[in-house]
Formats: sequence, C-alpha cells, structure tokens
Amino acid sequence: MNAGRLRHRIVFERKAEAQKDPATGAIIYPDNEWEVAEVNGIPLVGVPAEVLTGAGKEAFSADARWSEIAARINLHWFDVDAKELMTWRVLWNGRKLDIFSVDTDITGRREWRLRCVDAGVSL
Repeated sequence: MNAGRLRHRIVFERKAEAQKDPATGAIIYPDNEWEVAEVNGIPLVGVPAEVLTGAGKEAFSADARWSEIAARINLHWFDVDAKELMTWRVLWNGRKLDIFSVDTDITGRREWRLRCVDAGVSL
C-alpha cells in the first residue's frame, strides 16, 4: 500500500458496552451510544486512510425514494477480528458510516478494505 494515498483521517467507533449501575447494581444497556474503539489500548482516532466516495445509487421502493451514500475505505491492517470490525462504524468528514463489508489483501495482514454506507440509511 502506498502511504501517500492515506491522506484522510478517520475515527472508529463501537457500540458502548453494558455497564452496572453503582447505586442499584442494575445492568444498564446504553441506547445507541457509541465510544471510540481501541486496539491493544490504543484509541483508533485519526487513523490514516484512503476514503473513496462514488456517485452513490438511488432506488425506489414502495413509492419511497431513498439514496445510499457509499464509501470505500482502504487502510493499513491492524489486529482485530473482521466480525468485530463489521459491528463498528467510521466517522469521516462529519459523516457516520456503517461498515457492511470487510475484506483484506491477499496476505490478510497488510490492508483492510471496508465498504460503508451512510449510517442514516437503512438497507
């Protein structure tokens, strides 16, 4: 991967985990709360990446028009399970992007290739 292509900075977020209320001991499940993802104690903020956006696509479904804003993101590989990575989201340029596809290069240890959709769009 050519480092010169990694001109964008992204942030990875994951769903906040359930916590225990110190007063009552009840388990609290956060509602749509996200926190910065970490790998080996390192927060994934300002991660160098190549973000490619296209024209997107529009569809008509039951007389309702919706658009899908897609982005392809390429970045250096880091040690995280691909299934876990699929549950995260990416913040870039004021946009929240849900990850719906995770691929690697042929070695599986050099590059992550993510395909994302706008978090506000349901598929």
